[in-house]
Amino acid sequence: MKFWTRQADSVCVVGDCAQTIYSFTGSSGWFLSHAEGDFPGPYREICLSSNYRSGREVIRCANGILALSPEKYSLLRAATKARGRVEKRRFKDFPSLALFACSLAKARDPSKSFAILARTRKDLAEVASRLSSEAVPFGPPGPEAEGKVVLSTLHAAKGLEWDEVVLILGTERGGEEEEERRVLYVGATRAREKLFILFLSSPSNLSRFLPFNPPKSC
Repeated sequence: MKFWTRQADSVCVVGDCAQTIYSFTGSSGWFLSHAEGDFPGPYREICLSSNYRSGREVIRCANGILALSPEKYSLLRAATKARGRVEKRRFKDFPSLALFACSLAKARDPSKSFAILARTRKDLAEVASRLSSEAVPFGPPGPEAEGKVVLSTLHAAKGLEWDEVVLILGTERGGEEEEERRVLYVGATRAREKLFILFLSSPSNLSRFLPFNPPKSC
């Protein structure tokens, strides 16, 4: 970037350290947090914390995911009056979790966009099998997904949004601690109106970053 901008009068860098989830491709929030030292002054930082996408309860949950982090992430502020809804459910095994995710998909409002997001393709495959057996139409994100249940990994969902989102925290094994927290944060902030978090009780999956309040057990 220094090479590309060496003759520029000014440089604008835009990003969110709380959403850097592609470290395996060389992505790092370090470049954002150290921009001041990389370019000559004067330097000005503008924090865009207002969220116009999600309801207040969704924002509260997302902020709770970041709140216990040792990193100094900027928290969101709900810019709409919509309340939103967040529901967390804990399951003893993955088949039960997948069955409940399918029941949510079948009961969805057809006028609303609906997505099921998971950390791994393995977990998505089991959900897809269940949806197929129930004749529920589904597909990946894209123009052809209209009217269908969207199935996506959390990484592929970055930058997208839906009215209702089901987060599946299942059989994945954690990577670097803070990046895994950010992955969960990205997933939670995809929801506009309703966020369902379905998880297995495991210290190795993303449920370890959930803000505490008693979930429903199934």
